[in-house]
Amino acid sequence: MSIKEMTTANENLSKMIKSTRISLKMTQEEFGKQFTPPAAKSIVSRWEKAQSIPSADRLLKISQLSGYSVDELLYGTLQHAISELILEAIKKVNSFFKGRSYNPTEFIEQASNAKENIFFQDMFDFVQFKENSYFGTPRVSPKIIDKNAKDRTDIEQKKIDDFYAKEYFAGCEYLYHRTYKICKKTGIRSYEKERIMHILAREAELKFNDIERTDEGLVSYVVSELDDLYISKIPGFIYGTNAEGESVRLGSEINIDLENKISDMIESLSDQIGSLIHEEE
Repeated sequence: MSIKEMTTANENLSKMIKSTRISLKMTQEEFGKQFTPPAAKSIVSRWEKAQSIPSADRLLKISQLSGYSVDELLYGTLQHAISELILEAIKKVNSFFKGRSYNPTEFIEQASNAKENIFFQDMFDFVQFKENSYFGTPRVSPKIIDKNAKDRTDIEQKKIDDFYAKEYFAGCEYLYHRTYKICKKTGIRSYEKERIMHILAREAELKFNDIERTDEGLVSYVVSELDDLYISKIPGFIYGTNAEGESVRLGSEINIDLENKISDMIESLSDQIGSLIHEEE
């Protein structure tokens, strides 16, 4: 654990201890008497100021008193971690691009190492997929949307503002619950920020593509990946673009017939897999 993570854990623990004591309506002296041997008022005060941490035995007792696990006392709840990451990602990505040209690479380049690079990429993907997905809020009439902003009445503009506000919260709630469910099933803990952020990004991408974890969703997902391989990844592997924007074949040693055969096979396989869901019906 890094010094930063240790500091965060200590600060979180101090808040949780104070919150637990207050919820039990106890003074620091009364709270200290819950332990064996008792903890002096001054010791409880130091815990709450993050100046020291309780022993393992006392942490277990605080866990019993609070109803939180030791991990939750130290690192916060999983619910809180997911909510904080959602807000952090939206704030960071939107503030970065405010008033500047749109260049995703610039945002990713804020990372100082490979681990952060993946984290920033997941943040960016999460926000972009979320903001371009639809979460079921009743839509505003196209007649109002298509109007120039200056021609809309105050009531019409309020309808548009309300729509986006409701979609914002609906999106946050939807992706929060999806991510929480996966984290609980896979045993991910609140301090595993990178893993949580990756799940948020993945679930936002699935929502963007309208893919659910069903039979039909599995078929759609595989077909989508094969199409990406056929349309984007293989051409990107073989071809590049020169300064004039012209396509240049980089894989000069790759047999064109082989390339075409592989492309035909992928296209055929995509069609075969796509037909599976209709066979089930």
